[in-house]
Order: sequence, then C-alpha cells, then structure tokens
Amino acid sequence: MLDHKSALRVFLLSSALVWGVTLNAANTPKGTVIARVQVEGNQRISSESIFYHAGLKSGDPLTQDQLNRALKALFETNLFADVSIDNVGNTVKIHVLENPIVNRVIFEGNRRINEDSLKSEIFLKPRDVYTKNRVQADTLRVLSLYRRQGRFGATVEPKIIKLEQNRVDLVFEINEGQLTGIKRIMFVGNDEYNTSQLKSILRTKESRWYRFLTSDDNYDPERIAYDRELLRIHYMKKGHADFKVLSSVCELAPDKSGFFVTFTVDEGKRYKVANVGVSVQLKDVDEAKVKRLLEMSTGDWFDGSNVEKTSDKITDYLGDHGYAFVNVRPVLTKHPETQTIDCQFEVSEGSRVFIGDIDILGNVATFDKVVRREIRLKEGDAYNVSMLRRSEQRLHNLNFFSTVNLEKEQGDAPDKMNLKIHVKEKSTGEISAAAGVTSLEGLIGNVRYKEINFMGRGQDLTTEFTISKINREFDVSFTEPYFLDKNFSAGIDLVKMRYDQSSQSGFLQHRALISPRVSYHITEPLIQKWWYALRKDNISVYQSNVSQLIVQQIGKKTTSLLGHGLFYDRRDSAIDPTSGYLLTLTNEYAGIGGQVKFLKHQAEAKGYIPLSEKVVFSLRTSGGMIQMIDKNPVRITDRFFVGGETLRGFEYFGVTPRDKTAVAEAMGGRYFYTGSAEMSFPVGLPNELGVKGCLFTDVGSVWKSDQPENLVNDSKKMRASVGFGIAWTSPLGPLRLDFAKALRYEKNVDKRQAVLFSFRTTL
Repeated sequence: MLDHKSALRVFLLSSALVWGVTLNAANTPKGTVIARVQVEGNQRISSESIFYHAGLKSGDPLTQDQLNRALKALFETNLFADVSIDNVGNTVKIHVLENPIVNRVIFEGNRRINEDSLKSEIFLKPRDVYTKNRVQADTLRVLSLYRRQGRFGATVEPKIIKLEQNRVDLVFEINEGQLTGIKRIMFVGNDEYNTSQLKSILRTKESRWYRFLTSDDNYDPERIAYDRELLRIHYMKKGHADFKVLSSVCELAPDKSGFFVTFTVDEGKRYKVANVGVSVQLKDVDEAKVKRLLEMSTGDWFDGSNVEKTSDKITDYLGDHGYAFVNVRPVLTKHPETQTIDCQFEVSEGSRVFIGDIDILGNVATFDKVVRREIRLKEGDAYNVSMLRRSEQRLHNLNFFSTVNLEKEQGDAPDKMNLKIHVKEKSTGEISAAAGVTSLEGLIGNVRYKEINFMGRGQDLTTEFTISKINREFDVSFTEPYFLDKNFSAGIDLVKMRYDQSSQSGFLQHRALISPRVSYHITEPLIQKWWYALRKDNISVYQSNVSQLIVQQIGKKTTSLLGHGLFYDRRDSAIDPTSGYLLTLTNEYAGIGGQVKFLKHQAEAKGYIPLSEKVVFSLRTSGGMIQMIDKNPVRITDRFFVGGETLRGFEYFGVTPRDKTAVAEAMGGRYFYTGSAEMSFPVGLPNELGVKGCLFTDVGSVWKSDQPENLVNDSKKMRASVGFGIAWTSPLGPLRLDFAKALRYEKNVDKRQAVLFSFRTTL
C-alpha cells in the first residue's frame, strides 16, 4: 500500500505525462492519422508486445484520448518502471524503462521459520517482474506469517542487489524479534466465577516458563475469538442463558514484550429448568419414548449443551426408525422474574429433501473415491442428519485431512440438496525413531515407516523394527481398506522375532509368521474379522539350570490357525475415551495342518462413565480359555500369563503356574481372567500439561498348566491389588507411572512389583 507522499508523486508524474501527451496531441491537426509507431528503451520486451498492449498502429486516428489510453494500458502491465509517449507530426514514439527481472529471492535472518515456508507465503518468484508494489505486498505477507506465530516485534526490510541485463536479487532482511506472549489475562464483570476459574476455560494462556513446549501463550487473534465462544459455552452450561461477552480488548505493551487481554462479560442471571416436554407431530411415533431421550428435567440447572444433545438424540432416534425428514425445534421461554426456563421440543415432519450432487474439493493426492466411500449418503438418498454427521466423523477418523467441512447448498430443484465436501490434506507419511523404557523390557529402540494413505489410495503400509533387552522384532503390515472396491478390508502381516524369556520362563523363542486377514462392518459399530496365521516357533534354552518342564518344550513347531473376531465399539473416542464401551470376542482354531492343535477363546469388555466433565470412571474385564484337541498339550508359547499392565502390583508373567524347583519357571495356564476398576481425574496442574491422576484396583488369576501337582504350583485363587498412578501426555511421548500394592497373592509363587513405569518418544 502506498503512503500519501508516494501517491502524490505517482499522481504528479502521471499528470505530467498526460499533460505532455495532451500538448503534443493538441498541436496536431484534426484528422491526422498515425503513420508510424516507434519504441525506444526496450531491452527484454519485444516491440510487437508493446504495440499490442498500447493498442496503437498505423492508420489509427492520432488523438489525445488515443494516446492517454495507450499510456494507461502500458502502465497497467506492470512491466515498466516509466513510460512516456511523444508524437512528432504523425509519428508516435513510445519511450519505456523496463522493470527489472527477479533473479533470486533470498531470506536472511530467519531462524524460526524455514525458507520453504517463507517462499510459499510470498507471490514474487524468480523470473517474475520486479515492482515496488509487489515487494511491499510480500513484505506484509511475511510480517503476517510471523505475527501468526506470535512474533509481533518482527521487522522485514526488502533490499535489491542490481545485476547485469536489468536483473536484481531480492533480499528480505528479517529481524524475527522475540515471541510476543500473553503477559496477563483479566476479566471484568465476573461475579459467579473468579479469574482463575475462567482462565482455565480459555485456550489462550498467560506466559509461564513451563509452557515453552506449547504456543498457547502466544497472542493469536483467532484463538481469542475462539476463547469468546468457550466462555459462552461455559456460562450456558452453568445456566447463564443471558450471558454475553461484551468485548475482548488486546493491548500490546509499549516495549512490545507481550499483550494484556481483557474480557468484559455480562454474566446475567442463572436459570433453572421449570417445565420440559416434547410435542411430536408425527404419525405412529410414541411420544413417551421420545420423551425418554430428554437430557434435562424439572429443577435442574439449565444447561445449554443439553438442548443440543437432546435435539441430536431425537433426530438420530427418529432417523433410525425411518423418519428421514424431521425438524426438531427447541422452544425456550425465559421467566426472568423466577429465573426459570421452559424447554419445549417441537418435533414435526420436515420438508422432503434428497441428496443431489456430492462434490469433493481440496483432495490433491487422495483419490476422489477414497473420500466418497466414507460418506454414508449417496446421490439420490433421503437427507439424514445422523448419517451426515457420521460421514463427517468417518472422514476425520481417516486421519488424512487436517480439516473436513461439509457444506450444504440448494440443488437444482426445491427438494434437492447438494453437498460440498471441503478437505485439506495433511502429511500422512511418517518415518520415526523411538526410544523408551518399560519395567519388563528395559530400554527400547524402535524405527518405523508408516504411510496411512499409500499412493493416495487410502492403503496402510507399515514397516517396523524393534530392539530391546529381551526382544528383537521386524514387522511388515499392509492393509487395503476397501478390497476390490468392496466394503471390506483386507491385509497381510509378516513378522520375524526373537524373544528372550529366560528371566521369566528360562527359554529363548524365535518366531516367523505370515497372516492374511479380512474384516467388514456388519453394522456401523459392529466389525467382524477373520484371519489365517501360519507361523513357525523354535524354542531353545542356553542355561543349564532350566526346569525339565521347560526342556520338554524345546524344538520347532509349525502352527496353522484360523481366527475370528467380533468387535462392538460404542466409545466416543478410540484414543482417549470418556464414555461408551467396547466389547471384543476372539476365537482361534489351530489344527488346519501343522503340528500344533488347540482351540482358544478370549473376551474383553471395557466401559467408560463420565462422573463429571474431567473425571472418568472405567471398568475392564477379560477372560480366556484354551481347549486341547485330541489330548495334544498346549505349548508354553500359546498359554496365558498375567501381570504388569493386566494386573498391576505384579511383574509381567508374575501371576502364573510355576514349577516347584528352585528356579521357579513361569509355565503359563490355559485359563485366565482379569478385572479392573479405575477413576482418572485432573491433579490440579494446568490442563495443557496433560497430566492426570488415577486410582485403581485390579484382580485376576491364571491356572491349568496341565502339569502334575507335585511338580507345579497351580492355583486359580484370585489375586488383587490397589494403587494409584500418574499419566502424562508429554510433548515427547506418553508417560505412565503406577504404584500398586498386592493385597492378595500366593506366597513363594507370585512375583510382585510395586512400580510399573513406561515411556516412549518419537525423535
């Protein structure tokens, strides 16, 4: 943007040029035509191109307007630093001074933002025409990029280095300055909630030393706008139906060291629910069943989020019962004098709307069909809110896109609705090196390559190598989520491993495995899986004092098995669930060829109950059994062991039948069960640190080693423990530390462990 002095110079220059044209044209007799057009001063741009832009040619009338238009047209090309037009008689001479060509764009002083990011932000590129306006615009873009990263003290000064042949190197000299943080957050008008309570709600945080790994304490105008919405949601959930954010003022300190942010709020009165009801205007719908879906009742404090939850639940319920066209309208009637609200949900038949065109926008690398197959609605289907919401969730779950936005617009008919799916792709490939430590394996090293959108086809390819004190393993996995363009997934796993169990059971295990698999949805939450595994296990010992029961296991065996699983997932999140449940049932039959025969069954159930916004109670139970076939003994590598994460307070392999010799080797069993109850909660530290505490109690047992009682301690008595733990989702990786005390255990048999520690990070 030009300042007023620059604008004045341009105006005077243009006026002088036009005035010069006017004088020359005025001295030319009327009716004169152009006999010849000449160009002077051009080095790079051809005369023919200048003739074309000027619009002047022999035979045209020579008039003042004609020359003025030519002058303006040549300036508008941005190819010239200066242009003048003169005429001598009926000869027109065009004098030009060409703008230079950009040879290179160079950034100096940038340490926090790499050069590729800066180059992608500006418009000027090598071989572009240099103009001051373009440089000034790009300077502002670079400054804007630094400000988005919280560096409001950054300065950018463009300079040019002149080269031969009218070329220049463009240099942006950058002084990045310091991060402009949030010095203080203040509130005006808050009576119900103190400043510290409201600060905990905001995404923006005050600058503190421990926030060096986050950017939440940097000033971001978009984040401030989001904080206004977070405040509104908080107050609405607490019953303040009249709440307003009157203003959010951000003032930069005079030394540009940080911002002072002030939110002025009007809390309004707090309301309770007086009357709540449902009015259903649909045939054959039981109003009493719909009323059970209400998330509020008389006497409750009004919660704005429950209004939306109720509307969604009613819409989903009726949609599942065949009512695709439903309009749920919450009617809220406030009574300020009694500080109560009447909530009435009016349910009526909506306009019949069908899906028209579905367009996918923004997918550059990802194939169109990869996005389209996740959409639960097809062109011509009846519009369904729950199916549309599920489609958006499935696209998010792909983890291919940083943003997913479903936009609805009017179709080519009143009953048609078009969908535009806007996606923004993100990097889906990962090459990582990880290090960690666990109580069982000690130090762990891991190298992995993973691509979850291989070749843009939505395929998953993973190769991984892990090494630790007791384990060396190489895995390759490939998954095609829509095999042969059908709605079922197919994949294969290859595993090569060496597992040293000498400290628990006195043997060394080598395994090679190949396992193809398929899975498909029976219903949306219910998945069925099938797999076949062909594996070769070699058990060996290298210690002289190993139990004879283990020595009997030495040798190579081939296992050929068919597996089946059912997975019913109703959790709100697969990563950090706070509500819902997951049910799992798996069966494996070994004996389709090979030398090993058994039938294995396992079941697990996990449930999550939110006790408050940040406190979650969870229950987990699991159990399994292995049946022998034709009296074939079950090898130790196929048996169950309990301990560690499955039964805290005991070592890995700590609860198991053991031989009665001095070495007390772990033998494993054919039956097991475990159970756990846990409550997780915040520990009072800032939320962005991601630290949670938990209290838990675990129970479990494993038994039936199929060995004589005089040789093995084999008890199915229940073991139990209690404890507490700390979980930290650190920027370097998840860390978990549990302290447990075994309350019930078998003396001289079980191996207890008071501390369980695990940590992994990606470098």
